[in-house]
Amino acid sequence: MAAGKVEGAAADPKAVAISLGRGELVPRRLLPVILARFPFVSEISSAPGLTLLTRLDYSTSGAVPAALTGEALSFLSREREQGRIRKVYFCVVAGRMRGKMVLSGRIESEGGETVRVRVDRADPDPGRWTTITPVLEGERCTLVRAEIVRGKRHQIRAHLAAAGFPVVGDRRYAAVPDEGPGKGRLLLHAGEVEFVHPETGERVRVVSPLPGEFRIT
Repeated sequence: MAAGKVEGAAADPKAVAISLGRGELVPRRLLPVILARFPFVSEISSAPGLTLLTRLDYSTSGAVPAALTGEALSFLSREREQGRIRKVYFCVVAGRMRGKMVLSGRIESEGGETVRVRVDRADPDPGRWTTITPVLEGERCTLVRAEIVRGKRHQIRAHLAAAGFPVVGDRRYAAVPDEGPGKGRLLLHAGEVEFVHPETGERVRVVSPLPGEFRIT
């Protein structure tokens, strides 16, 4: 099962994608949702993230896939490590972006909550790069599409901030607007996730619609 539009989903899936909307943004709220709907996953994995296959930063909405069997968890974890779970995000950034960007700066963490982007040094692994495509340009902001292969913590947010286009509402890498969209939340949304069904081999694509705050004027 899945919340949101699912393309190619099998009738008896071994994985599920939960779509988090407004009011279900925080990862610590996601785990009780998973446990309430699928209590048996606690027997599959005792890790803090249970059987979740991707993670969302605090105050990020969107689709999150989770495995529902031990076999599915093993298979999809390998797929994730090899960069074969496709993840597409949408975000509103400050500024007018008019062309596609590939952000390759190496992300470094010194143990704190904030990461640093080395704009003078590209990450040797293209799987750690962020591809940004403008979708809709407004007067002061742009709705963009961000695609990553194997994400690092805060990758999209840090890459965009280092490139001069911080995500609106990002309290860690930019200023929060005094009013309007972004005042109450980070305008970052996991819009699509695509993976191979662990039993049928069929491609499953889950689409989570954009929340209303992402309207560009």
